[in-house]
Amino acid sequence: MGIKNRLVCAESRKGQLTDQVAEFQMGNDCPMRLALSPNGKSVVFAMSDGIRRVDQDTKGRTPKFNEVSGDLAAKVSAIKGEVKALAFTPDGAHLALGFASGELRVVEWPSLKPKFLLSGATQLPDAVRDVDFSVQPDAPGRVLGVTVDDGTCELWDWDKTELLCRLSPGKLRQKMERNVLVSRGGDTLVQQLPRGVERVQLSKLRFARDGSGDLLTLANSPVAGGQLARWGGAALLGTPAGPALPPLLSCR
Repeated sequence: MGIKNRLVCAESRKGQLTDQVAEFQMGNDCPMRLALSPNGKSVVFAMSDGIRRVDQDTKGRTPKFNEVSGDLAAKVSAIKGEVKALAFTPDGAHLALGFASGELRVVEWPSLKPKFLLSGATQLPDAVRDVDFSVQPDAPGRVLGVTVDDGTCELWDWDKTELLCRLSPGKLRQKMERNVLVSRGGDTLVQQLPRGVERVQLSKLRFARDGSGDLLTLANSPVAGGQLARWGGAALLGTPAGPALPPLLSCR
């Protein structure tokens, strides 16, 4: 029968997972990703044709998961297309959805009302790999970071629908294979990678949770493997306190 597609909830004690306490059967469709709402009440799954939402009931001794119904279920099922990545804003008020088509959306939570959309002529150049919102206390979630399958990363002010900058790996034919180009409009900052780190693809990303506003990206190199790159002040782009373009602080 194979491995069951299911959500498993386990108990944690002193930082260690112990016993399984609950599960939710997903049926034949296997989720690509999941995101837990910041209040811990809902789990959203990235599916091959849209999303699924289950809510957690913690009233009893063990939690239970219930799929939404009625109007909420209709709003969830109205989202179509293969979803590859998703993330909540720190306050849980918005949800980002990245699609295999290159479409990128931000919707209000839990209404799923559209707030930001890159689609059609404005969609990203390749399938979305990962998304994350910034976590700056003075402007939580204002900047949305996204990586796509061509190895690039873009940072957007999704409230203004404004591209803040793009991080693009240098091309071998341009003898730039050890560089990442950070650009916005006509401005470009060339950042050299450490020796042995070349022909990278930027795959995963997260904004640092230490208050710095820095962006962390996983730079995959065919020679050096995965390298964690840190970009300075990326969450502050477009503000008086932010850099014109985020510099590469470290890569290791």
